[in-house]
Amino acid sequence: MREIEFRGKYHIIETDETIWVYGCNDWGEIVDEEDDHWRGDESTIGQYTGLKDKNGVKIFEGDVLRFSWMRGFHLVESFHVVRFCENAAAFKFWDGQTWSPFWGFSDEDMEVVGNIFDDPEFNE
Repeated sequence: MREIEFRGKYHIIETDETIWVYGCNDWGEIVDEEDDHWRGDESTIGQYTGLKDKNGVKIFEGDVLRFSWMRGFHLVESFHVVRFCENAAAFKFWDGQTWSPFWGFSDEDMEVVGNIFDDPEFNE
């Protein structure tokens, strides 16, 4: 059975700090509430894909992945954003122009190097 987990950002008002929170309630809504001490940012909620990268890091929707492979004697790298593709009803990665599925790649081929919320230059 696949683990269902979400993450989202909370802003702690007293310290003016923003942190990632991981978890899940019955509806998958972990950061949609607000009180006097913290405020959740719904736009940052992303679901765990069920996959991990080459370092054992969980891959979430919105993560930026670096793919590395050898082509002859040259190292080739590309960067892609993990998104949910509505048409395929599946998590895929997006390079700004093309959707690509995860099949055909092993965890050794990919590494989480950031996310679109902390690294907005990747948010295309």
